[in-house]
Amino acid sequence: MSKFKHHSNFMNKRYFKGLQKRNNIQHDEIECKINKAEECVLNLQKIMPIAISRYYVQKYFDDNIKIKVKEMFENIEEAMIDRIPKIEWLDDEIKEYGIQKVLSMKNIIGYTDDIMNPKKLYQYYKNLEINNYFDF
Repeated sequence: MSKFKHHSNFMNKRYFKGLQKRNNIQHDEIECKINKAEECVLNLQKIMPIAISRYYVQKYFDDNIKIKVKEMFENIEEAMIDRIPKIEWLDDEIKEYGIQKVLSMKNIIGYTDDIMNPKKLYQYYKNLEINNYFDF
């Protein structure tokens, strides 16, 4: 048996033994510890994702970038509308369909402006009931 083959067999055995050990771990043995503050934030993110996103947008999102990306999409739209009639292998019906398709596309860039409007957020969550978790 060559040295290479011997090492190969040894590595395969080690790999499969390690894999077997890993697969034998029961899910109930794995414990995830989070403090109460982290748990609260995670629950809040599930219940009120739009309200939480507002703070992310406020901190990290640049409105100038949104404006530039919007301009870029408008330029692409213009170029497509200009280009489609010049494509020789398309018939007139398909060209018109292509132009209508481009005009009907809605560009969603970043976040909706409503996310920064407290009144809109209030309207969105107005039916949310908040009570004390410990009240029974």
